[in-house]
Amino acid sequence: MARRTRNAMWRPLVVMAACAACVTSSNAQGPTSSSSANPIPSTSANPSPEQSAPPSLPKPSTAESREQALRRQVSELKRERDDLAIRKTQLETQVASLKGRLETVKVWQKPQFVLGGRSSAYVVGLAESGSDFEVTSKSTGDEVDWAISAARKVGVPRISTPRAERLARQLYSELQPGDFVSSQIREQIQKEYWKSWQFVGMPPQANLSFVTYREVRANRPEVGILKVVSPESLTVRRVAAEDVVVQRGGVRPGTVWADDGDRIIPALEVGDSFLDYCLLAAAQKLSLPDDINGFVRVAVHVNIDQLLKSFEQGTPTQLFNIRYGEDGNNPLQGNGSFAPDNSSRRAEIDYQVDRGGMSASQQKFLHQQGRRIEDEIYERLLKLGVSVVEREYADQIKTEQAYQHVEDIRDFARLADATHLLVAELDESQQAARFRLSMRLIDLRDAAVKFAASDDEAAPTLDDAQQFVLNSGRPAILTAVTTDEKGKPIEPIDLKGFESPRRVPFVGPSSNKPPENPLVIFENVVGDELIYRPLFSRQLQSLPLDKVRYELFEATPQNLDSNATRTQKLRYAVWQLAQATLTPAGRILNVAPDGRTATVTLGTRHGLRPGDVLRVLRTFDRSGGDQFQGLEEMLIPARLTVQNVLADSSSVHIVDNGIDVAWQSEEMRPGIGDVVVSRVELPRRIAVLPPYPQRPTQGEAAPLWRPTASGAMLIERNKVANDATRVALEVQDQFVQSLSQFGPIVSGQYQVQDGLFNQIDADATLQELGAKQATHLLGGTLELESKTRFRVTMELRTLERGPSGKWQYGHTLPTKVEFTLGTREWN
Repeated sequence: MARRTRNAMWRPLVVMAACAACVTSSNAQGPTSSSSANPIPSTSANPSPEQSAPPSLPKPSTAESREQALRRQVSELKRERDDLAIRKTQLETQVASLKGRLETVKVWQKPQFVLGGRSSAYVVGLAESGSDFEVTSKSTGDEVDWAISAARKVGVPRISTPRAERLARQLYSELQPGDFVSSQIREQIQKEYWKSWQFVGMPPQANLSFVTYREVRANRPEVGILKVVSPESLTVRRVAAEDVVVQRGGVRPGTVWADDGDRIIPALEVGDSFLDYCLLAAAQKLSLPDDINGFVRVAVHVNIDQLLKSFEQGTPTQLFNIRYGEDGNNPLQGNGSFAPDNSSRRAEIDYQVDRGGMSASQQKFLHQQGRRIEDEIYERLLKLGVSVVEREYADQIKTEQAYQHVEDIRDFARLADATHLLVAELDESQQAARFRLSMRLIDLRDAAVKFAASDDEAAPTLDDAQQFVLNSGRPAILTAVTTDEKGKPIEPIDLKGFESPRRVPFVGPSSNKPPENPLVIFENVVGDELIYRPLFSRQLQSLPLDKVRYELFEATPQNLDSNATRTQKLRYAVWQLAQATLTPAGRILNVAPDGRTATVTLGTRHGLRPGDVLRVLRTFDRSGGDQFQGLEEMLIPARLTVQNVLADSSSVHIVDNGIDVAWQSEEMRPGIGDVVVSRVELPRRIAVLPPYPQRPTQGEAAPLWRPTASGAMLIERNKVANDATRVALEVQDQFVQSLSQFGPIVSGQYQVQDGLFNQIDADATLQELGAKQATHLLGGTLELESKTRFRVTMELRTLERGPSGKWQYGHTLPTKVEFTLGTREWN
């Protein structure tokens, strides 16, 4: 087609050139030869030049222009022909190169694994042949990228560790495709890279049984895969390269709990215990069957995007703690992350941000905590013998310009030559007022999720700041006996009526020392012992009845203002509010003779529903030998499933332990008096407002508020008004500081319509506090009883969105606390 087109273009050019040649020849002969050749005589004696030339012939200048144009066209056609020839050569070269690349791709799809990676100088493909390894391909230079890309697309593992790269360099220089490696190199490959990986000593398809227990020495919860149970020992695979044998004498009696698979999660604590379980379960899924060889390398990614979003929007979640791993300077390294001795040295997040947004330093702080958890995962995987992608290498890939278009973290993991991706996500729990850790193990060859779990079902870690209140007992005043039966003076006993350290302070005159008559919670009288506990403690205390007297306390403003309780009125008021806001806990009232069912003091009034799972707490003596080390409250390995629910009580089923009967301690089974608490902790953020002054209508203070007051009365009224403002702010400040021990607090003010009293804009106040994610509102009134004393009435109410989307008071009944306060009493 191209040749015919070109000939067609040439034909008119040839004719035109011939015509031009004839015209030129005719003009060259002159008029004489023209006349003799023409038989027609001229009609003019002196013919003009125009008449002497044939009219059909072009002018000489026109002929020259056409000739030049023709020559130029010929030159352009020749140049085009040359360009086409060059382009043809280039295309032929490219086709040949692509054919070579295609052959390279085919060659690099043949090996079972590749030594070297995308940044290696040399890469070598190997395949198993019986017990030997055959070199299937090798590349260097520019071909490395093509080779690694081809292997990656078909899922051929790339082993790009420094030792593997050195071995690839050696094999590239010594062997050719089709050669077999030496026996020495074969042993190295089988030992380090290509083998049947067993990270926990169990094949991936095996059903696992997990066990959790506490050691006597460390007293931290341990988690492991249960291998063998004997009457005197347990064989367990913890996060380590080898199994360990745990002797029965080294385990705290009654702290062992075993179960199959993810059924162990409710018996675990949030934090290290759950993390150990996840990594053990994931390591089993990373393992290979006994008869299959392969390579495993894991990339780790911690995602805190949802965490940042929750904090940016102003989460109503209570105190948020991340507690994973030991501090590097901790002398008890590996001896119990949650033991009281070292809990203060843990990495913790314990703050909130307002709806206004997070600062750069706060975002940096959360990113640092994500990195810390990532470090803990790296460390545990290495202890299990799992090869991991170095974080620096993964970060380098993310910053390279060639991969800026990559968004999926799985693609980054593949670029880093990982075979699996372990994703840890921090977000807000849907079942409790805390944040949860979720983990997923993804096989990058087919994007299948091999393992997934979240700590929603795990029990929150127990510490001194546990956010729930015990629903048992009644307030009482204790008095130490100072005389014996005969009236002789005796040394008064230490009543031990206050928690240590104190959660809520004493306020008022003489508040620098504990009151002589502590206000406590009376629990029971057993024999000749009084059983009680401090207001803000769940630890029971006992005193002999002949050394102490108790009187049940009725909370009235007059009783709270007595000499015995004046400095404790704030503590009692905060205790009343805590009863209404914190997650309720109860006690076991009775246990059936067969030990399978029990009754607890929690019911529908406390939010309990059939099917809920309760955890059991018990206080233990931490004494070692003859030395008393104090009391400690901890979970015992028992689970209670709620069955029938009444208003203030419920019947529960005691779930059987999965451990051998020989390891089950009857005295450590759930018993009467044990504390039970739901794992669900409701979100709470209390907005504390100062009590708003009310104008008295009667009494000695009423004249002070008359609009017609003048002279001395006006001066007195202004003084009282200033006192009211100061007292209101003092009350707000004390409640803010005290309630902050139990959850996040929002400090606010009432919105008013004008400057007159009783003109509060309730709707505007609720909308402002709702925008700050407040779940409760604590506010009230301040009424002048005399010139120097006020009656304080505070009400705690819940907030919720109404049908219109506006914030309104909830349907639950308000909790009211009432007391009197002097103008300088809390100053």
